[in-house]
Amino acid sequence: MDTFVDSSWYFYRYADAQNASAPFDPAKIAYWFPIDQYIGGVEHAILHLIYSRFWTKFMRDMGLVKNDEPVQRLFTQGMVIKDGAKMSKNLGNVVSPDEMVARYGADATRMYSLFAAPPDRDLDWQESGIEGIQRFFGRVYRFYLRNPVKKSSDPEHAEQLVMLSSEARAVQRKLHQTIKRVTHDFQGRWHFNTCIAAVMELVNEIYGAEEAIAAGRIPASLLAELQRNIALLLAPMAPYLAHELWEMTERRAIC
Repeated sequence: MDTFVDSSWYFYRYADAQNASAPFDPAKIAYWFPIDQYIGGVEHAILHLIYSRFWTKFMRDMGLVKNDEPVQRLFTQGMVIKDGAKMSKNLGNVVSPDEMVARYGADATRMYSLFAAPPDRDLDWQESGIEGIQRFFGRVYRFYLRNPVKKSSDPEHAEQLVMLSSEARAVQRKLHQTIKRVTHDFQGRWHFNTCIAAVMELVNEIYGAEEAIAAGRIPASLLAELQRNIALLLAPMAPYLAHELWEMTERRAIC
């Protein structure tokens, strides 16, 4: 039996890998299956996926499993293209992520992969794109450095968000619009590229508001809300930078 037969059912074995008397316990399979979400390349569709569906129905007819399908939802990801060809070891055009991480950092490498294209489209690999992401990180970090926020002991601190200037209200509105957009695209569509674009737009907005921040027309409470939420919005895509930004805001908050 070739490897396609093995790949048609081996994932069932994961649910009961130590079973020495049977392929698996049907009760354990009933608990874990069908799989909620499958993510794979388009090349799998005519090989592994078809065989896994056939094998599932075959085992169902034998009474080994109760589910009709191995997975509930399928998401087919795009391929990585470099110099007009699919990135492949056979073609010798593979870019080592270790080299990119060493040069630009893990966050920039990861975030470029998410930003360059929607996950269901092919990604045209351009190293200059990672440099752009790295510059964006620098902008975010410099904003935090230039605009430190300390915890206020003023009894009116809690009321500051109620009495907002038109400039502050515009920044607050942009923040909430960004949170909504990122939440929708991240959870509903998996369009991480548009999530990143939304955060970039927010950063551009707050850069334009730095004069108002310096003049006190944007209260410290709103600035703190901005910085906390930018760190949270970046966390899934740039966890190391987000952790550093969060530490900066928390250290200031207890000063």
